[in-house]
Amino acid sequence: MPILIYDAKATKPFRWPYPMDAEDITEFTFHWKPPPWEADKVYHEDQDIILPTQDTGFSYETVSGGVSGPSEPTWPFTKDEEVTDNGQVVFKTVPYDFLLAFTEVIAGSDWEVTTGVEVVTSTFNDYSTTVAVRITDDTLTRITLNNRITYGILAADRSIEVDVRVL
Repeated sequence: MPILIYDAKATKPFRWPYPMDAEDITEFTFHWKPPPWEADKVYHEDQDIILPTQDTGFSYETVSGGVSGPSEPTWPFTKDEEVTDNGQVVFKTVPYDFLLAFTEVIAGSDWEVTTGVEVVTSTFNDYSTTVAVRITDDTLTRITLNNRITYGILAADRSIEVDVRVL
């Protein structure tokens, strides 16, 4: 049975703007802080936020997309200042406003999900957590995914609710 997954607070599809079968596997990713800049990587306009490899106190979001160069650009230290990478990618300086500090990394990740949702796989890296789920109960209208991470001696939780609408 085709379904659409919606952000519980929105009126349009959350992340998957196409019908899917209730048994399909869907991935959710929580970014607890941006990933580090990478050489020769495709960055997308208005979609990517990165950290430099050395802490500047800022994160950088793409204004225009393209492929990054072989060496990291010199990052600006002024809010809204832009830097061009490899003549293609333009990054804008934005205040760093994420839970994990620059040097903190995720040490563990656990997921809790609504009954009727099966966790197929879950992974984490230094900066994000991902869960792949399958909706096993096609009568559900809303699901909740809760992620608890540990970092250093601390822990944090993040939840998302999504509406599931049967077509």
